[in-house]
Amino acid sequence: MNAREFRAGLTSRAEHVGRLVAACGPGHGRQWVELKHPIVGFIQTGESVPLRTNSRVVSLRIREWWAAGDEHLQLTGCPYVLLDAISGQEVLAFHRHDGRFPDGHYHLGPASGQLLDALRGAHLPSPGLPLESFLLMLITELRVRPRRADWESVLSHPT
Repeated sequence: MNAREFRAGLTSRAEHVGRLVAACGPGHGRQWVELKHPIVGFIQTGESVPLRTNSRVVSLRIREWWAAGDEHLQLTGCPYVLLDAISGQEVLAFHRHDGRFPDGHYHLGPASGQLLDALRGAHLPSPGLPLESFLLMLITELRVRPRRADWESVLSHPT
């Protein structure tokens, strides 16, 4: 994969991330691509995207690091982070990066509520987690209110 193909693939992924985030966040959410090297770059959705829930004000921050493979983009790391919008503290995060759990792990942050102290900050191993699944979990399990009527269709059609 050459640098031009990589940039085009990364730009396409950033547009897809924007569509996915719009399923439960404001439709005007920003995302951008930054190339750190001709074949390494990242996607980010801004500092945080506000989400609507019944019980608390939360926001979402997404970053993805990509590298060029032989023929396709390769996800090399990501934090998908749910934040308390008032304090800015982490509620829940999924991280994927080199280390003890290379397929990913969860963090329960200090804003996660009345959990056992031993679980706060714990790394919970998991298989790789597509962004679509993380956003689906926010809507179905954590009661984030979707902003689009077709959110299920948007989240069920990966790139």
